Amino acid sequence: MGIISNKADFLAGLSGARAKFDECFRLKVRNVCYTLQYEITSKTPVWSGQALANYQWSVDEPIEGEALPALGTGFPGHTNSMPLGIEPRRSENQEFTDESLAKIKFDDPYRVFWLNNNDPTIGPLEEGAWPEPPLNQRSPNGMFLLGVEYTLALLETGAL
Repeated sequence: MGIISNKADFLAGLSGARAKFDECFRLKVRNVCYTLQYEITSKTPVWSGQALANYQWSVDEPIEGEALPALGTGFPGHTNSMPLGIEPRRSENQEFTDESLAKIKFDDPYRVFWLNNNDPTIGPLEEGAWPEPPLNQRSPNGMFLLGVEYTLALLETGAL
C-alpha cells in the first residue's frame, strides 16, 4: 500500500501526462495520414487524372457516391512512356486531392480517418489490370498495398 502525500501535484502530473500523450498521438495520426497520402498518390498513374482526383479524405465515414471528374482538359500526353510524377494532368489533380487532406481536422485523433476513392478504374489500377495490354501497368504492385505496407513499416520502426 502506498501513500501519496501530495495528491494534488500527483493528479496534476497525471493530467499533464494525458495531455502530452494526446498531443503525441494527434501528431502521429496526422503524420500517418500525410504519409499514406503521399505514398499512395505518388504511385498512382495519371492519364485523365480522375483516379488521382478521387482520393478524398473524410472523418468517421467514407465518402460514397459518384466519381469526381478529373481536373484539366489539356492533352494527357503519352503517359505510358513517362515515369510516374511528370504526367501533364498530375499537378492539378494532385493539388485537388491534397486539399481534401488539408481540410481534415486532427483535433480528436481518436476518430476514424478515411481515404476513399470512387473512381471506377481504381480497382483495376490497384490489381495491375489497367491499362490493358499492349500498354504497361505503371504500378504493377498497386498503390494502396505498397503505401500501406510502407507506412506500417515506418510505424513499426518508430520512424513515424
